[in-house]
Amino acid sequence: GHSLHEFIDGDEPLRPVIDFDLPIETLNAITPALSGGQAKNSLCCAFRDTCLEIFPEWDKETLTIAESSDEKKISLHVSTFGMRLPNIAQVAMFTELVRKKLPTALQGNSIIDNIANKCSFSLRMLGSPKYNEKTGEHIHVKKAIRPKDGTIFDFMIRPPNDESEVIKNSPLLVVPKAKMEGCPSTNNVTTDAEFELHRRV
Repeated sequence: GHSLHEFIDGDEPLRPVIDFDLPIETLNAITPALSGGQAKNSLCCAFRDTCLEIFPEWDKETLTIAESSDEKKISLHVSTFGMRLPNIAQVAMFTELVRKKLPTALQGNSIIDNIANKCSFSLRMLGSPKYNEKTGEHIHVKKAIRPKDGTIFDFMIRPPNDESEVIKNSPLLVVPKAKMEGCPSTNNVTTDAEFELHRRV
């Protein structure tokens, strides 16, 4: 079995993305009670508000939502094809701004996984399933929720030929020096989004 991932590293501009995983068990334990729809809604509103704070001309029609939920958890990737940030460290800062806007019960690291807090990360491509090693099944196919008729490129983090605006000098995304030095410089490395096919033989 295999699933297709977009692999992100290096210091090229990229789109902000939020990786949201909320187990239904956790959702049901939240007081005051929150429905799955309300949880999704608060995430999308927090993402939208953060985009507008950083880039007031941002077009909310460029918001993208992909889902791979099942009966046990709500799983979303929220992004936008309407702007990019200069580097991975700033996407990590963006994620923290979104986290702060969520109801406290949804702020946990296990729910909002700041995947950009590393030098590189990978995200499953649209239409790609997760491979369950125990059962050998392909499960949780990542589906487009918004825009419904979007192409795979709308949902990528660093698609080829992306001409959306790069937001360079947002005071909200100033990265602490220590964070900047955490990743080795990759200026000499080609950093086009590589497709990695994870095969399990």
